[in-house]
Amino acid sequence: MTVAVATNKSAFAKPYFPVSSSGMLRFATDTEGLFNDILNGVEAFERQLFTTASIKTISSGSITAPTLALHVVAAESGTADDLDTITASNNFFVVLKADAGDTITIRSGVGNISTPSGGSMILTGNRVALLWCQGSQ
Repeated sequence: MTVAVATNKSAFAKPYFPVSSSGMLRFATDTEGLFNDILNGVEAFERQLFTTASIKTISSGSITAPTLALHVVAAESGTADDLDTITASNNFFVVLKADAGDTITIRSGVGNISTPSGGSMILTGNRVALLWCQGSQ
């Protein structure tokens, strides 16, 4: 199947598959530019392409998360766990949500996860985290 993708910002007018270099990052000059476009309404977030949500169970503080996807993160045992490392593809994003009833602490500065504030993020209930992989961080 061949899909023609526009080479201007009209490429975002409807979802296209497969995601390629002609897709979402084509017009962003950097990670911050992409997020600014999404958050300021230049590129509609609801038009981003996601795979079907999958459950990832933390193992020794780590998960492997295919990118451009929503993942439900489950604790290794019990209902609380720390997430220190996410193996993901460079220059792509993942969206994480805690499994029902679990509390997941995304820890900055322990593995390969860094937050702007340097502090941890807690996923519980309906909270989600949009994480960007850049330079293996």
